[in-house]
Amino acid sequence: MGRLRQTLATGLMVALLVLVGCATEEKRTQSDLAGGPQPKVPTQRVVAAIAPLAELVRVIGGSRVDVVQLAPSGAEPHDLELTIEQVSEVTDADLVVHIGASFIPSLEKVVNKRATGTLDVLSAVETRTIDGAVDPHVWLDPIRYASIGEAIAKSLAQNDPDGGEEFAAAAAMVRKQLTELDQSFRDGLAVCERRDLITAHAAFSYLASAYNLKQTSIAGLSPDSEPSPDQFAEVADVVKSTNATTVFMEEIAENDLAQALARETGAIVAVLSPIETLQPGTTYDSVMRENLSALSKGLNCR
Repeated sequence: MGRLRQTLATGLMVALLVLVGCATEEKRTQSDLAGGPQPKVPTQRVVAAIAPLAELVRVIGGSRVDVVQLAPSGAEPHDLELTIEQVSEVTDADLVVHIGASFIPSLEKVVNKRATGTLDVLSAVETRTIDGAVDPHVWLDPIRYASIGEAIAKSLAQNDPDGGEEFAAAAAMVRKQLTELDQSFRDGLAVCERRDLITAHAAFSYLASAYNLKQTSIAGLSPDSEPSPDQFAEVADVVKSTNATTVFMEEIAENDLAQALARETGAIVAVLSPIETLQPGTTYDSVMRENLSALSKGLNCR
């Protein structure tokens, strides 16, 4: 009886080993068909200055990257002062994706001390200037945003060559989706009663240029800049002379000037996001489409 139990136990163990071996081989075959095993842990840590850049890194890097977003949701990134922990994150990161032109001065001071492993997204696209200063809001043009995605893919591949094809394929998919978004803007803003874009903050030169609009802003590139009384009066004259019905303001910045201009001219105010931040549950695409809806209504497009 003892020998019988031992024989049965031995047979059961052999059967289990065979099953485990078969399962392992099946997983290996499935992994090979998928293009090789995926990394169980990220291969590099990436710091991104603001939400739209962090979103791009996550989409393009996938499971191969660990992303840290510096400017928190709902906060004005221009005024961000890095904490000691954030300085360490920037210093130790494999890659820092940031925006030059003093967009976040406290970040630039730390980035400038790094010898390698940085990507200034302004270097990836053709930039525009306003009153002699570079407008950093390049992501508001979907096609430029797609080019930033491709630059991110190349930078990630420098640190992780094995993921190069994966990064490039993801960037190509991003460009396809952004081209579709761009076409939605072209269709939606093709025929409008007005093409003058009156804004509180001069953040929309790329969007205006892409879709044949003319931006006139109360404040300059920084939302904290204050216009002189003469400058304010000039914008009010533009609103009246163009029969503009809407003054577009940001969702997070102080909007006293926009409200004052609306009272002065009889216009209404509406939100147009520069997408310097993203609220939980939103994406670049979803906020851009909200912008398109706001523009279409404010400019009376059809």
